Amino acid sequence: MKSHDVAFWKEAVNDEMDSIMGNNTWVLVDLPPGCKPLGCKWIFEKNMKVDGTIEKFKARLVIQGFRQRPGIDYFDIYAPVARISTIRLLIALASIHNLVCKLVKSLYGLKQAPKQWHQKFYEVVLSSGYRLNQSDKCVYSKFDNFGNGVIICLYVDHMLIFGRNQQQVDLTKEFLSSRFSMKDMREADVILGIRIIRENKGISISQSHYIEKLEYSKVIGCLMYAMSSTRPDIAYAVGKLSRFTSNPNTHHSQKITLTSGWVFLPRGGAISWVSKKQSCITNSTMESEFVALAAAGKEAEWLRNLIHEIPL
Repeated sequence: MKSHDVAFWKEAVNDEMDSIMGNNTWVLVDLPPGCKPLGCKWIFEKNMKVDGTIEKFKARLVIQGFRQRPGIDYFDIYAPVARISTIRLLIALASIHNLVCKLVKSLYGLKQAPKQWHQKFYEVVLSSGYRLNQSDKCVYSKFDNFGNGVIICLYVDHMLIFGRNQQQVDLTKEFLSSRFSMKDMREADVILGIRIIRENKGISISQSHYIEKLEYSKVIGCLMYAMSSTRPDIAYAVGKLSRFTSNPNTHHSQKITLTSGWVFLPRGGAISWVSKKQSCITNSTMESEFVALAAAGKEAEWLRNLIHEIPL
């Protein structure tokens, strides 16, 4: 391995192998006749802090799941992922208050691995009295008769834990650590590249550290993530600029299109927004407004159902 950080990468590889072997992820067996083993490879990644320094060297051994055959090697692979609107909403609510390896457990790269991990987490937390949110199946809550409790938001293998006091949060961490191998990142300051900033007046989220690193040639594509996560104010501009990127001409600049948009502002902070071209042709301004209203109404209904299942 040619790298100035070779010692750190070796340590990351050793940590990954210790984790795999400690979980008894595979057993050594003879290759069955007519079968072909799935290959694997190493993925190396650096976890960065908000200030741009390296927090952790991470190595993952992943299986080449693209060689699996549907209906033979796997069946149901769907696994829900928390909506970014859910994460923003929960942050907003927090301011209220020759031998081959035979796998016996899932490993990164398997088609069904996300499904199996989510099912395992689901069974563990529900068996301990947590309640699943029906509007976003990655949100779990547990409250007593006095209104004390916690909310867990699962995003793949990352978690945000919301609680009304630190003791409840710590007890939840102890419970999860007793069932899963976890690393406590302490008070959340960044999630999915989104910086969480605590202020006297509440909580704000930002991606300035992400946006400042962009090159001009990548601006439109990269700003789409910033737009969907923390910048509702640029939604219309990004949508307009990215609409005709393949072959722009004067005809496009003169083309009149209708755009739907909305923004939801609980406690004054934007948690869900959209600015996008309407998919249907309307015959009047009033009709286009009804199209936009219908789409916004669907989002409002989903947010209402999500909040309704969260004890406040």
